[in-house]
Amino acid sequence: MLESLETEKIELACVDVVDECGSTAKFDKKQEKILEQLKDQPSKMAGLETVLSLAVGCRVMLSRNIDVTVGLVNDAIGTVMGIYATRKSIKFDHIDVPCDIERVTSRFMLSKNLYIQRKQFPLILSYAITIHKCHGLSLDTAVIDLSTNVFGDGMAYVALSRVSTLNGLHLLSLDPLSVTVSNPCINEINRLRSNFRMTYLKSRKVKERRERFK
Repeated sequence: MLESLETEKIELACVDVVDECGSTAKFDKKQEKILEQLKDQPSKMAGLETVLSLAVGCRVMLSRNIDVTVGLVNDAIGTVMGIYATRKSIKFDHIDVPCDIERVTSRFMLSKNLYIQRKQFPLILSYAITIHKCHGLSLDTAVIDLSTNVFGDGMAYVALSRVSTLNGLHLLSLDPLSVTVSNPCINEINRLRSNFRMTYLKSRKVKERRERFK
């Protein structure tokens, strides 16, 4: 998607150092190979990219909580407005003004008794996200794929309920078999309905008795 933008693409490499305080093992060729194999798996490296590719105008997601009081929280989505040496200016969808995002440092275990400290901007590209990632978001528009790839109970509901209006909902595909509900949820709904009926019937009988004695 970056190639479709007219702005220059920038690649930002992380800075990795061995955590001397927490590590007793040495960083050798074997450990270097392990680190190289994990370069495309940021989830195993404190959630920070090995190389972060950005361009002004691209869509990104915040990969950790920065300041929950102003809405800079994990999974917040926005647009890159400016790229500077020590900060990136991001206009998040739910915040009125652009926010500066700086590098963070996090620690992860590379192998037994060897810890790495990684310094990188806590951002990932976000032109498409999984249903799990969009949980809790409110979106004006969304293009949703509800084909056979939906594999969990309630996932279809989560995806469809993210969009605030029907006009903003666009379905690429819909497999009715993908719309499933867990049995405990069905049992709870039936229990609530049963309780409602009982309460309604009781209140109706009380009302009828009162009417008789008027």
